[in-house]
Amino acid sequence: MRMIPNAPAAVGEGYNPVVFSAGVTAEQKQQFERVFGVLGRMPEVAEEKLEAYAILTAMGPTYFWFQWYELLDLARSFGLSGAEAEEGLAVMVEGALRTMQSPGFAPDVVTDFVPVKPIAAGEETIREIYRTNLTGLYRKLTE
Repeated sequence: MRMIPNAPAAVGEGYNPVVFSAGVTAEQKQQFERVFGVLGRMPEVAEEKLEAYAILTAMGPTYFWFQWYELLDLARSFGLSGAEAEEGLAVMVEGALRTMQSPGFAPDVVTDFVPVKPIAAGEETIREIYRTNLTGLYRKLTE
């Protein structure tokens, strides 16, 4: 068995792709899932996709945490309490993801819902950071 855990597993909210070797029985899979199910979701995936999942789901939180902490600090400096800032951020992130996943909303429609884009000038730089660093890492992991 090979699993790619992610940090939200620490609070039972992980997305932890797993691969079972051909010799693993259905009973062994169930036993594994009973023990590790407390970590969150554990989709069974193809072995050749594990590195892609590592970059997306295992390392994924690191791409956003520093930004979210910065937003919380700024929100508090603008007068929100810690609780207000944390609730606002959590609901916003959840709603934003649900909006992205909503059928019928193409990416250009979603990104145009909010007319004011304060960091638009830096978006291409951020995209390039993702492309360069994550593509390079994926190549390194799959060689």
